[in-house]
Amino acid sequence: MDRIDIDSVSTIDFKLKYADNHARHTQIFQAHRVNLWKDIFPVGITEALIRKAAGENVTIALQPGELAGQYKPANRFEIDSAKFKSRTTTGYPVQPRYGRFYPKGLLRDIAGVFPQNIEPFRCVDSRENHIGIEFNHPLASQPVELSATIAHVSNDIAKQGGACIDWLADMADGPGMQSRCNGKSTNFFSDAPFSKTDAQPDAEFYRRPRMVNHIDRQAIQNITNIYAENLKPGIRVLDLMSSWASHLPAQIEFDAIVGLGMNAEELHANERLSQRVVHDLNHDPSLPFDTGRFDAVICAVSVEYLTNPFAVFKEVARVLQKNGRFVVTFSNRWFPPKVIKRWTELLPFERMGMVLEYFMDSGEFTNLETWTMRGYPRPVDDKYFPNMLFSDPVYAVIGQKTQNLS
Repeated sequence: MDRIDIDSVSTIDFKLKYADNHARHTQIFQAHRVNLWKDIFPVGITEALIRKAAGENVTIALQPGELAGQYKPANRFEIDSAKFKSRTTTGYPVQPRYGRFYPKGLLRDIAGVFPQNIEPFRCVDSRENHIGIEFNHPLASQPVELSATIAHVSNDIAKQGGACIDWLADMADGPGMQSRCNGKSTNFFSDAPFSKTDAQPDAEFYRRPRMVNHIDRQAIQNITNIYAENLKPGIRVLDLMSSWASHLPAQIEFDAIVGLGMNAEELHANERLSQRVVHDLNHDPSLPFDTGRFDAVICAVSVEYLTNPFAVFKEVARVLQKNGRFVVTFSNRWFPPKVIKRWTELLPFERMGMVLEYFMDSGEFTNLETWTMRGYPRPVDDKYFPNMLFSDPVYAVIGQKTQNLS
């Protein structure tokens, strides 16, 4: 049996877990051609991985600063608001809003910052003449749990690899951005957040069926795996904003799967559905179902099109049974004319933060979680391979209904 040594290359599924006051967070990051000699790891992680074989797992507790660098008080400071460049994006000015992340290149006259710098900073205060700036990583003060499951090991000398990759830096790129700043709601909702490039009624856009997958096959499987973790056999499921495929696990039998979507032809092509309902949530956010009808609601790669998400999430809570789960998944692909403006302006992990705000605003969900799955290889028969080597990332936000509504 091949075991990891300084000459081997391996595939490792890293799982990063942490929590804040509002949610638990899990990131799964699949790393390929890991080589302990060429790649960069803290000594403790290297020692934990050495001599491990495929199928084995190790867990390491990372103290604050080990994942994302030490917190430095000097990295939190105030600037005059005139030093923030309010450039125009998609016809709208960019303004600093509390809790949001922006590229450092928008800042003027800051030591070590240049216009092309895309590294994000967080706005931690926004007043008429001053802006609070946070350069520390959002997890700099946060302990995290890192586990590693060895998927494959090769000691074939001809397959030696590694490319001097700092895997912790890759894993730290994004996590923490979905959390609130100092426990206060992030200001995602100023400046016409739900406007769209195409303001025509959605029914016109979705009149023509689109029997295509909007994410690659590996990303679909990752969504299916998330469903398998959260949905039990024999339950009643509402597939919200449904289409011709629901991505539900084939091995799980459900009592009912109701699809609510925009195109009748797409819904009728979905063989998993036991009932089909054509309904435009942006025209009418109410759900045409009895209170407490469902045990779970799923929504895949569609939440970014909602123009009244707060009302929709309230309605989802109404039609869910107590302890029922609402599983929202998305990626980094969408229909440009119909996606809401704010979605296109956010970094990927910020989008999970925005969806968390939808959940928390309803006041009807608990046990909130976010999940991220990145680094998986793109199938070689995918039309974007080899120009895109990695599968589309998958992001999930999950909440559990707190109680039955009266």
